[in-house]
Amino acid sequence: MNMKGLPEILLSLALVLVCCSPKMEIQPEAPVSAFTFTFVPNTNCVQPPVDLIFQNQSKNAAHYFWDFGDGLSSSDSIPLHAYTSVGSYLVKLTAYSKESISTSSTNTVIINAINNPLGPIVDFVYSKNSSTSLSFTFIAKCKNATSYQWVGGSTDSTFTHTFRGPGIYAITLRASNNECSNFLTRNISVEP
Repeated sequence: MNMKGLPEILLSLALVLVCCSPKMEIQPEAPVSAFTFTFVPNTNCVQPPVDLIFQNQSKNAAHYFWDFGDGLSSSDSIPLHAYTSVGSYLVKLTAYSKESISTSSTNTVIINAINNPLGPIVDFVYSKNSSTSLSFTFIAKCKNATSYQWVGGSTDSTFTHTFRGPGIYAITLRASNNECSNFLTRNISVEP
């Protein structure tokens, strides 16, 4: 057998195979849409307004579209969303690949009634300390609360504050118990 022309024959055969073989197309991987959600803070007390953080567990996706079921949406990868009303919401995540192939997944979010027996019912009263003063006293009138936090720092159930000048000021009280917390904000009109 003559081996002298074998390299040329093999090269010709390789060129024929490469040139004339059917082309193999690589199909893009379709995205897989998946997510979970967590109440912020993670608690059993689910009263509006309620913040949820959505953990995106999608694979092979380049961008996303979230429909929160309450008329609002987001294109963030890991969104934070606030529900302001009691109800059941069907949340839909659509994941898109670079090639615009899409898949969707859904989860139901349930926001409980305001009168959740676990959570404190927050209320407070206030009074001006004198007719010409800018000083006010605020008194917590909460039910089912074991601790208080006034915006401004005080953790007592009674809070005295002197305002800088006349105006409308937002005063917020957050009350908590072992189960959860809730808050109330009121606008206070301060006049000399």
